[in-house]
Amino acid sequence: MLSRWKIIGLVTLCSLVAGCEFSPLYGPDSPWESHANQTDITVTGNLDPRKLESVLLDQFGKPTGERSHHLTVDFVISDESGPIQGSGGVYQYIVVGKAKVAFFDLNSGDLIYSDTINARARWTSSEVRDKENKVVSNEVLANLESRDDALNRLRRLMADRIHNRIIAIKPNKDIQQ
Repeated sequence: MLSRWKIIGLVTLCSLVAGCEFSPLYGPDSPWESHANQTDITVTGNLDPRKLESVLLDQFGKPTGERSHHLTVDFVISDESGPIQGSGGVYQYIVVGKAKVAFFDLNSGDLIYSDTINARARWTSSEVRDKENKVVSNEVLANLESRDDALNRLRRLMADRIHNRIIAIKPNKDIQQ
């Protein structure tokens, strides 16, 4: 059972949200509806652009019919550091991605949104050496798989940030053209 103060707090929160013209990002007449399945996506960069494009298509939906928007993304690895040695032969690596984003309205040709978005992912690996002090080969493979997993997480994080920023754009209809 909700206490009286929780009910008062909930009503107050709802009033504040209604007062600031809150509208959900998903659902009928939402900003997402105007982009869903209507956005062409072009990705370039040094980190297999097709993989990021695939993740972005998951977010925006595969274009069907007439396109209303175009998204360009230049996605690069801007920094990769490591290994930072931890205890017990465990190493930590960090990879930082940077995406230059531009989102256009194809009907008017206007640039709706542009920004540079950064994200990072990390992974850890251990290092096992044999009697001759050489790294055991399956440990190298495990490290490469860990890095690949971190890059996939970086792509997903970047796609989420790009998509969320674009659907959060609320056109100002009060601006005189």
